Amino acid sequence: MSPRLIRRYTELLGLFDRGEFLSALDQTLTGAIEGLENNAKGQGVATVTVTVKIAYQKGILNFYPSFDVKTPKIVWGVTPAWAVGGAISVQHPDQHALFEGPRVIDHA
Repeated sequence: MSPRLIRRYTELLGLFDRGEFLSALDQTLTGAIEGLENNAKGQGVATVTVTVKIAYQKGILNFYPSFDVKTPKIVWGVTPAWAVGGAISVQHPDQHALFEGPRVIDHA
């Protein structure tokens, strides 16, 4: 009986850690896609990088799989504020007088 030969990359991935590597990769891919879908801006880019280091010695191949994921950063909108007397105000300094109540007009 001849040995079973593996020539497909996808089949090889399933062998790593008895399928646990591929399962973790599937979960990572799902998380990356969900992150893109939930991005407040409605667009983004995620990167999933799979690396397989292969060491060979005297006819034996040792595989060292790993993966890395880069999910999109959520870019939040700008919130303007003004520095007033060492504190933060969300009201424009020119509008402060509007919130102090009616002004008395001197008709003299």
